[in-house]
Amino acid sequence: MKELIIDPELKDLLPPLTDEEYKQLEKNIVENGFDRNFPIMEWHGYIADGHNRYSICRKHNIEPMIGTLAYNTKEEVMEWMLDIQLGRRNLSPIQRIAVAEKYRPIYEKQAKENMSLGGGDKKSGSQNSSTPISPENKIDVRAKLAKTAGVSTDTYSKGKKILDSNNEDLKQEVLSGEKSINAGYKELTQNKSEIKANTNKAINNITNSTTTKQTTPKSQISKETKQICADLKTEKTKEYLDSIWNYKIDFIECMNADANMFFDTLRSHFDSLNNLVTKKELRECIIEAKKVTETIEGIIKQAETSTKTKSEDKYVN
Repeated sequence: MKELIIDPELKDLLPPLTDEEYKQLEKNIVENGFDRNFPIMEWHGYIADGHNRYSICRKHNIEPMIGTLAYNTKEEVMEWMLDIQLGRRNLSPIQRIAVAEKYRPIYEKQAKENMSLGGGDKKSGSQNSSTPISPENKIDVRAKLAKTAGVSTDTYSKGKKILDSNNEDLKQEVLSGEKSINAGYKELTQNKSEIKANTNKAINNITNSTTTKQTTPKSQISKETKQICADLKTEKTKEYLDSIWNYKIDFIECMNADANMFFDTLRSHFDSLNNLVTKKELRECIIEAKKVTETIEGIIKQAETSTKTKSEDKYVN
């Protein structure tokens, strides 16, 4: 048997067979022999079509029929592979979209080249860079991908968002046919809306925790200290507070407890987002949290410069 090489990029270009599909293919080849009407295609010694059949033939020592592709570039081979795959297998719309996405680098490169041709050679000045591209030469990558997959541009966009999402369970449900693209997309957008709402709620809770009194068992704040912290907000208790030599210590205890609870709350909210948000949503959450901490830093800086302090000897015991 002719030895062929497996190129990972070419092999991974196409969706793998399921275990059931592979077993059925193996059974057909073993029982009926290799179908010479569908040879394994190679390009420069690399398998371009027939990875599964090649491995089955090697396993059972069956001589396959091998054909050769005459393309000049690997890109041409990849495009041929995708064309064959889309035309041969009974793929669902979402699977066709997954395959069509493999064309994206090819189509984007073609679009870029066409843009360059339309603008001319800027260095040579052979054509003005503002020369418009004719409609027949302009490439709409999304429309071309949708056409390749045999779906509408709207369905293609929804399918791509599902494939790009971090929701692996939902992705597999759509890929397996358990859910349609529309149903999967609806669930995906609802989940994102709920996550965003929960994230905003968490940020609001964090923000409120800087101004609202927190009372949790974890804080271990005494009733007396709570009262002092409340009294500090009113004018009528200043004389009373001035008469207590250690109220400053209680006040600092109160401030530290509030600060600890704020950061515990912040940490708790971020922990609750684990495996529930995308990187983009996490960045948005972090930005909002930074705004809160910047506000706190601003208050602290203002306190450092504008808060009037009393002489040190007043608090000596």
